[in-house]
Amino acid sequence: MFARGAPIPTPARVAPLECLRTTVASVKAQPAVLVACGSFSPITNMHLRIFEDARDDLAQQSVDVIGGYVSPTHAKYGKASLASMPDRLNMTQLALQSSSWVNLSSWECAQSGWTRTAVVLQHFADELAQVPLNTDSDAKPEHPVKVMLLCGGDLLDTFDVIKDDGEPLWLPQDRETILRNGIVCIERKGTDLQQVIAKSKELSKYKENIYIIKPQIENDISSSSVRRLLAQGRSIKYLVPDDVIAYIKQHSLHELPTWKAQQ
Repeated sequence: MFARGAPIPTPARVAPLECLRTTVASVKAQPAVLVACGSFSPITNMHLRIFEDARDDLAQQSVDVIGGYVSPTHAKYGKASLASMPDRLNMTQLALQSSSWVNLSSWECAQSGWTRTAVVLQHFADELAQVPLNTDSDAKPEHPVKVMLLCGGDLLDTFDVIKDDGEPLWLPQDRETILRNGIVCIERKGTDLQQVIAKSKELSKYKENIYIIKPQIENDISSSSVRRLLAQGRSIKYLVPDDVIAYIKQHSLHELPTWKAQQ
């Protein structure tokens, strides 16, 4: 557990590589690692479930997911609803206890400030390039590991957004890094991802690297809806893991002013 009120210790690596499966399904399969970046304030069952949906769907497309990571953002990202970094890391760690393949990365929170998503993914890619992979026949896979951003479809819709000051929301080089490595988008109601891709020259260019995943069960649980229920004194059981609920109660996170404000 991470000590509350103390600096986050810098990990030796951006990812605990010992947690990866290094035997790939076949020589021709594309090895991949899924990375979810975000606030996770708090982490919900939806955040966990999309990893499972993504892995299942990708397996049908000859993409062998050998590991997954949740990477909570730094406090200096500046979002008002962020619980402290130790609290978000601890809740995420508790939520992932039951997973055999998805792990926590504390690297972002250990930095001196906020790190852009593309930079985080590049750190993963640099480290994972050193991981030796094989197959059941001891033959080497034909493809190197891809580090793929796992996200909701609404994020893809922001790639071409221009801010009021005329600057792009995403730096061009960051979009290039993310799309070149691959992005796995979970469909959400109200967003036609195929249309989003078709109307964007850049997204169309990399459409082969964009994997659209349809959830097998509709799941609209969000951190903001969990915070709203907490502010109203309502139950959040079955929306977040039980250990996370216990942590929230133990440390009175439901009393955080920015969480209570959502009532």
